[in-house]
Formats: sequence, structure tokens, C-alpha cells
Amino acid sequence: MWYLNLKIDQAIEAQSLGDIHNELNRLLLGSRTDPAMPEAINVLKFIDKVEKEVEGFRHQYEMLSEYAHPNWAGTALLYSKPDRERRQTDFGSNLRSGENVKLIGVRNLRVALLSFEYKYNRMADSVPAFIELCERSLRQKANGAI
Repeated sequence: MWYLNLKIDQAIEAQSLGDIHNELNRLLLGSRTDPAMPEAINVLKFIDKVEKEVEGFRHQYEMLSEYAHPNWAGTALLYSKPDRERRQTDFGSNLRSGENVKLIGVRNLRVALLSFEYKYNRMADSVPAFIELCERSLRQKANGAI
């Protein structure tokens, strides 16, 4: 949503559709595996665009990725409890209070929903000007001006 809003705002500011058709196709139909489809946009490109406006966004994304991917935070951290004094680690389910992990998830979900709502509303503000730009472009094409 953030990236789409940025592309629409850029088109409105430039008063030109530019490559927005290709960008929309990549957003809607992009694939990393099907050569017949437009090339997908890497998610980190989206993350970096948000980071420019919301400092720390990429860091939070990377922290959540630690839990989502099969690595230490997503496996051993959740199912182990180190005991440094005894120099051992206990493994099993429910060794740790799940509250910390839940808190991380809930806080990030809240921020994600607030960010989505903000850009969704911003997009609603931009749509009339974008529609006008698209209609003007179509009229110019029909009249042979483009």
C-alpha cells in the first residue's frame, strides 16, 4: 500500500503516468518464478521505501523475520531456556513465558494496521487527482497528442 501510494503521488506530482502501468502490473501480477508474468518487486524495496519515512521500520521487519524464518529466534529461542550458571540449555515446549513473543507480535501488528490505515486514507485522498490524470492521458491518446 505504501509503495503504491508513493507511485501514485509521484505520477500526480509529475502530471505524467510514466511507468505506472508497468509498476501496477508488477504489483498485481508479479512473479519470481513464472517468466511469462511481470517480474515481482522484491519486498525489501517496499520496506526501504517505508524506512525513508518511518525510521526503524526495516529494523522491525528484520526482527519479525527472525521469528518467521527457521533460525535461532524462530526455533531455539522459543523452545529453549539457557541456564548460564549450570552451563546447560533445557529444550521443550512452554519453557519460556510466551508473553514476550506475544507482545512483540501484537505491537508490530498494531503498527502495521495503523500504517495500513494511514496509507489507505492517504490513498483515498489521492485517487481523485490520479483518476483525473488517467482520464486526461486517455483523452490525449485519443486525440493523438501522445
